[in-house]
Amino acid sequence: PRTGKLLKNRTVLAAMTNKQSHENGILSHEEKKWLVRRAMGEFAIITTAATNVTEHGRGWFGEMGVWGDHHIPELTNLAIELKKTGT
Repeated sequence: PRTGKLLKNRTVLAAMTNKQSHENGILSHEEKKWLVRRAMGEFAIITTAATNVTEHGRGWFGEMGVWGDHHIPELTNLAIELKKTGT
């Protein structure tokens, strides 16, 4: 591979709407736990649910957001936890 990284297998978790984020778009503990459990279940790639990129661009309640710096800590924590699984 061009990046030097190999997937642990060929399974991919497709993006699903699970409506588990907080009203302000911050990833909830429940959603993070749900995604990490899927990674522990041997998915090589985890795709998060739909994510709004502007504060007023939300499609539904519980949608994850990435419009502000206040989202970064939980998203960073998610990336760290997923990486621990080899995903």
